[in-house]
Amino acid sequence: MRIITIPINKRCPLRCGHCAARFPGTQTGDSARMSQECLDECIGALDPRTYSIVLLGGGEPSLEVPLIQFAISRSHAAKLFCAMVTAPVWAATPESAEKFLESISGIDLIIMSYDRYHLEFLKISNYENALQAAAGRNICMAFHLCCSNEQEKEELLDQLGFLRHLFQVNCTYIVPIGNAAKSVDAQMSRITVENVASLASLPRGCRLGDIQIDEEKTVYGCCWMRAAPRSPFVLSSKLSGLKATLEQLERSAKFQAVRRRGFLDALSSTGQEAMARLARGREFLNECHLCLTAMNELGPEIWNEEIFIPAESHDR
Repeated sequence: MRIITIPINKRCPLRCGHCAARFPGTQTGDSARMSQECLDECIGALDPRTYSIVLLGGGEPSLEVPLIQFAISRSHAAKLFCAMVTAPVWAATPESAEKFLESISGIDLIIMSYDRYHLEFLKISNYENALQAAAGRNICMAFHLCCSNEQEKEELLDQLGFLRHLFQVNCTYIVPIGNAAKSVDAQMSRITVENVASLASLPRGCRLGDIQIDEEKTVYGCCWMRAAPRSPFVLSSKLSGLKATLEQLERSAKFQAVRRRGFLDALSSTGQEAMARLARGREFLNECHLCLTAMNELGPEIWNEEIFIPAESHDR
C-alpha cells in the first residue's frame, strides 16, 4: 500500500538525538503548522488508484488535533486511509491515551516511533497505554523503529516482549542528517567504499516511494529527501500543480526502478561501477546515507537513466 506523508507541524515536546528534523535550540521547535486549506489541497491531489494511505507526520502531529480530525474526514471522502506517525506522548496514563484516541475517532492506523532515542523521554508504559486504548477501536497499531545496527534492533525488540509478535514492526537505519548529524556514535558501523563489492556490504533500506508533501507543496520522493534538495526525486509543484507533479514523478523510469528495487540494487553493473568510483575512499553507514550523498555531492552521471535497470525488469 503506497503512503503519502504530510508533515502537519514543526514542533515536538521531545528532542531525540536521531531526529532528521533540525529543530532550533528550544525543545518544542517552532509554531508553524500546515493550514487546513493546504492540507485539503494535498489530500485532494492524491489518486486513490495509486496511493492508499495519508500519513500525518511532524514534528509531533498529535499536537494538532483539529488538523487530524479534518484529515481523517477528508481522506475517507477521497477513499484513502488516514494514519499518523507519532511518539505516544499522549499516552502517559491510560486516561490520557483514552482521551486522545477519542478526540481523533476514525483514524485507521497509528505508527508509534520506538527506539532508544525515544525511550530517553518515554516509558514502555506509554506504548502499553496507547495499545490498550486502541483495543476495540478498530485502530491498527504498528511500531516504527530506528536503529544503529542489528544488535540494537534485537535488543529493542526484546524489550517489547510478546508485543513484538502481535504488531507489525518496521525498521529503519539512522541517517546522519538533522539532529543525527551530531549524535552519530560509535555503535554505527561505517563501511569504506573501495569497489563494487563494498557496495554490497552496505545495509539496505531504500524508502523511495514513501512520498512526502510539505507546506510549500513540494514533492519529495522519500522521507529523507528534504535533506537533498538537488535530488532528481524532489519536484516543485508551483508551475504545474500538485496532482500533475505527482503524476510526473510516477512516470519517471528512474523513480520506478529505484522504488521497486532500492537505490543500489536498481543500478546496472555500469551504474554500480560509476557509484563505486565516485564514492571511493569515503565512509557510509548504509544505503540511504550513500544515496543522499550521491544526490548532494557526487556527479550528475550517477543519475543518468541509462545506468538503471528498467523498472519492468524487476519487482519489489
